[in-house]
Formats: sequence, structure tokens, C-alpha cells
Amino acid sequence: MRAASLPVQHRWLDTAGNVQSHPDLNKWTAHSDLGRIVTEIVTELRVVANTASSNKPPVSPARSSSPVPAASLSPYPGSLANYASPSRQSPQAQIQQPKQQQTPDTSKMQRTQMPVIPAIFPELEELSLSQLEKLNSDKHALKKFVKDLPSVKEFTQLRDEVLHSNMGIAKKTLGYETDLRELQKVVEAQRTELRAAQQALAEKQARQQRIVALSAAAKDVDNESDEIATQFAHGDIDVTQFISTYLPQRNLYHERTLKLARVHQH
Repeated sequence: MRAASLPVQHRWLDTAGNVQSHPDLNKWTAHSDLGRIVTEIVTELRVVANTASSNKPPVSPARSSSPVPAASLSPYPGSLANYASPSRQSPQAQIQQPKQQQTPDTSKMQRTQMPVIPAIFPELEELSLSQLEKLNSDKHALKKFVKDLPSVKEFTQLRDEVLHSNMGIAKKTLGYETDLRELQKVVEAQRTELRAAQQALAEKQARQQRIVALSAAAKDVDNESDEIATQFAHGDIDVTQFISTYLPQRNLYHERTLKLARVHQH
């Protein structure tokens, strides 16, 4: 049964707003008064909606067999999708506080920050007109004045610190040069050994492949000579054909087996 489109949550309603848990619907018979049931459902839902809108707890239905508190009114219809079952969780369990993301502490990180270039120089405002004219006409005086400015001193100090730091890093890096050269020699020696081992393995595999190929060739000749002998025994060939074909095959077989024996000896 579809309830009226009221933005309420009630234990009679499912997540889609359909009436599912009314006691009389669960005990429906052919003699049940459908009009009375519908009127009771509509009245109950309206009471719940009106009561919730005035911030009062909803009234429990009179026909309920056990007093179960109705769900609170949701001010947004879309919130009905979040309502699955009348589970009784405490407000503390339902409210999840957002976790604060921890930001990495960068106060201990080494960094070089350029000083802010000032847009104005208050030191010039303290000078008289004659002093300003002297700075404008005398390059040495202007250079000394600029050199004594706090911002210039700060920049000079920062530059010296960066140069000193870079010099220390460079010296430390150069200190590894001897160790790196020794390690490079070790790597080159191991690379030479690896190449020699690869060459030896390739030769061993090639020798093994030759042995396998020679054994297979000797076996083929032996089978061919046996086939010729079988044909002669069955009278398929005469003596002349037998001698002209059998003897060369046997000679080739013994030649290959002799080579195979020599290879195994070495």
C-alpha cells in the first residue's frame, strides 16, 4: 500500500514510503475494513507530520500492541533513502565527527627563502636634500649607502649562508670520489667475470647441443641400416642392393658413434 506523499518517517513505512507494518494489514482477512484502515493510516501520518513540525514528539498509535516510539520527522524528503530499519542507535553513535587531517610539520625542514624586496626605503626619507643630491651624484656614496641598508645586509647574509652550505655539500660529495672509484673498479671486475661466465655457459650449451645432434644423427643411421637389413631378410632386395646400401650406412653409423665417444672423452 502506497502512503500519502508526506515527508515523514514512521515505523509503518519502509524506505520507499510504502506502508508495510500496520498491524491490521499484517492480519488482513476478507472481513477486514479497508476504509477504516486507510483512514487510520492517513490520520496517523498527518498527526506525526504536524507534531514533528511543531517540535513535539509524535503520538504513538492507539492500536499498537506495544509502545514503540515513532521515528523523528525528517525535514527533507530525500533523507528517507537513508532510513532503512528502526534501529535504535544513540545520537553519539549516529553522529560522526569529521576527522581533522594532520598536516606535516614543515618547521624543521631546511629551506632558503628569498627576502622580500622593499617597495620603499624609509632610510631615504630621513636624509636631507643635500644628502640625497650627494647620493645622486656620488656613485661611491650611493654604493656604500645601499650596502648598509638592512634589506641588503639580510640578502648578503643569506647569500653567504647558501654559498657556505653549497660548499660544504660539494666537499662532502667530493669526499666520496675515492670510494666511488674503488666501487667502480669492483663493478668492472664483476662485469668481466660475468661475461666470462656467460661465454663459458654458451660454449657448454653449444657443446651439449652438438652432442645431442650427433647422437640423434647416429641413431637415425642405425635405424636406416636396420630397415635395410630387414628388407634383405624378407627378400625385398637382392644381395647387390643390400651391399651397396647397407655397408655405407653402417660405416656412417660407426663414424658418428666414434666422434660421439671422442667428444665425451674431452
